[in-house]
Amino acid sequence: MTKLVLKVKGMHCASCSALIDKLVGREPGVKAIATNYGAEKSAIEFDESKVTLEQIDALMNKIGYDLVRPDETGATLEEEERKEAKQINVARRRVIAAGVLAAPIVLYYMLIHMFNVPHVHELFDFLNQAKPFLATGASFFETGQYLTNLLFWGIAQPLASLAGLFVDVAHPPLQIDLNYIYWILSTPIQFVIGWSFYRNAITAIRVGSANMDVLVVLGTTAAYLYSAVGFLFFNIDHPFWESSAALLFFILLGRYIEVLARGRASNAIKELLKLEAKEAHVWRDGAEVTIPIDHIKTGDTVIVKPGEKVPVDGIVVEGESHVDEKVVTGESFPVKKEPGDEVIGATVNQEGLLRFKATKVGKETLLYQIVRMVEEAQARRAPIQDVVDKVSEYFVPAVVILSVLTFVGWYFVAGFPLRTGLLRMIAVLVISCPCAMGLATPTAL
Repeated sequence: MTKLVLKVKGMHCASCSALIDKLVGREPGVKAIATNYGAEKSAIEFDESKVTLEQIDALMNKIGYDLVRPDETGATLEEEERKEAKQINVARRRVIAAGVLAAPIVLYYMLIHMFNVPHVHELFDFLNQAKPFLATGASFFETGQYLTNLLFWGIAQPLASLAGLFVDVAHPPLQIDLNYIYWILSTPIQFVIGWSFYRNAITAIRVGSANMDVLVVLGTTAAYLYSAVGFLFFNIDHPFWESSAALLFFILLGRYIEVLARGRASNAIKELLKLEAKEAHVWRDGAEVTIPIDHIKTGDTVIVKPGEKVPVDGIVVEGESHVDEKVVTGESFPVKKEPGDEVIGATVNQEGLLRFKATKVGKETLLYQIVRMVEEAQARRAPIQDVVDKVSEYFVPAVVILSVLTFVGWYFVAGFPLRTGLLRMIAVLVISCPCAMGLATPTAL
C-alpha cells in the first residue's frame, strides 16, 4: 500500500475537493483519499497492484484538475508565489469588474424596494426628475424615500448635462427603457466574468456529478433568461437583473476571499522552504565549487563557511564550530559541532569552518520531513467535513427537484398562471445559489 501527499492544481473552491474525493475514492485500488482545498494537497493511499499513480492523474485530468506526481518537476517557491499573486490579481479584477457593473442595478432596485419608491422605467424620465423636498415632521420611512430620491436626483444631474451635449433632454427624440441599460450591464457579468462557473459546471456534469457551480449556473441563468426573454418579448414590469448580477458579484467576492485565505494556509510550508540554502560549496576533483543545492549528492564533501546555512544533513569530518539550530529543533543556544557530529540542513554555522559528508539530500533531509508532516496535517480533514461533503453531494440535486416540484405545485396543482409558477421555481433556485455549505465549513476549519 502506497501513501502520498501530492499537490493538486486547478481547484477553485472547496466543492472541488469533495468532487475529487468522490470520483477518485471510488476507483478500484484507492483505499483512502483526502483533498484539502486550502493547502491544495491530496493525501492518497492506494494499492499500486490495482491502480497506478498515472491512472489517478489521468482521472483527475479528465475532471479538470492536475495531480503533480513525484516524477514531475514542481514549480519553485518563487514561481509558486508569482502564480499565487497572479491568481489573486485575476480574482480581484473579476470582483471589481462585477462590482462596477452590478452596483447601479443592485443599488437602484434595493432602494426602491426598501423605501417603496416609484419605479422609473424610462431613461429621460430619470434624467428629468425634479429635486425632491422633505416635508416637515416626516417619518423615518418618508425620510428614506426623500434620501433615495435625492440620491437619484444627484446621479441624474451630471448624466443629464452630459446627455444634453448630444440631445435635447427636456424634449428627447426617442424613449429608452432603463431595462436595456440593465440588460447591457448584467450580460457581461453573467457570461464573461461569470464564465468560469459555466466551465466548472460543464466539467462536473460531464463526469456525472453536481457541484455548487451547477447550482450557481442554474439559479443565475434562470433569473437572467427570465428577465431577458420577459423584457424583450413579453414586456414584464419587473425583470430580475439585480438577482443574477448581485449573486454572481457576492459569490465572486467569496471566491476572492478564498484565494486570499488559501495563500495564508500555505504560508507555513512556504516559510519552511525559505529556510533552506540556495547554493552550496562542494569539494570536487580537488577543488571547491559552488553548485545549486539540488545538485548535491549523497557522499559529497560540503564546505560551510562562517555565517552560511548548512545546505543538507550530514556528518562533520573536519573543523569545529557552533551551529544555530533553533529554526529546526527549537534549541535556543548554538550547538557545538566537531568531527563525528551530525549537522542539519537549514541551520546556520556560526564562527568556524566546517567540512561534512552529505548523508541526506533533497527530499530526505530533516527539513523536508517536517514539510511533509505539515502537508499531511493540512491534507487531513476533520470528521465534520466529511458530513458536510456528504450533504453537499445531495444538496444540488435536492434543490433542483424541489424547484421543479414548486413549479408543478403552483402551475398544475394550484392552477396559477405559468409566469407565477416560473417565478416560484426561479426563486427556489436563486435563494439556494450561495455555496455556503461547501465553503464556510472548510474555511472555518
